[in-house]
Amino acid sequence: AIVACDDGSVVACDENGVIWTRQVRSVMRVAPTLAGDTLYVCVEGRLVAIAAKSGNESWAHVLPAEVVGAACVANDRVYVSTADGSVTCLDTKGEDGKDRRIWQVKPGGTLRAGVAVANGQALVGDVGGSVYCLDATSGESLWKYVTRAPIRTAPLVVDSKVYVASDDMNLYV
Repeated sequence: AIVACDDGSVVACDENGVIWTRQVRSVMRVAPTLAGDTLYVCVEGRLVAIAAKSGNESWAHVLPAEVVGAACVANDRVYVSTADGSVTCLDTKGEDGKDRRIWQVKPGGTLRAGVAVANGQALVGDVGGSVYCLDATSGESLWKYVTRAPIRTAPLVVDSKVYVASDDMNLYV
């Protein structure tokens, strides 16, 4: 199990006890994401990639603002939404010391939820009630759908259908 703690640390443990502990300098406001052998932790406007087996930092990327939803990993890319309204796509397999950013866009509105990625599309909702669909490869805007209330959770994609919950207590499909 891997646990994010209130003191700004991440702890990995198994039935025998603690395997490793890693300080990440700050309280995490969103849940870490485990994809393959890498843990993605969002803290203070940074995305930190940590090797799940050792706890060693693999790489880190400074983002334009604080991350507002858990990172989403798909096809060797990690997608994050930030408080300034940006969605950023980073290369998980990039060279050390190089800029990992593939694209960064502001689809519109204030974001308070994570990104969902499926079928080559990155989806995110804003507090104005809009859902934005971006091309996951380029960040290009594909479509927008307007609900009647703020969206504060990441969309969910099942069988090519997009599900979005909003503050009006409706589930949009």
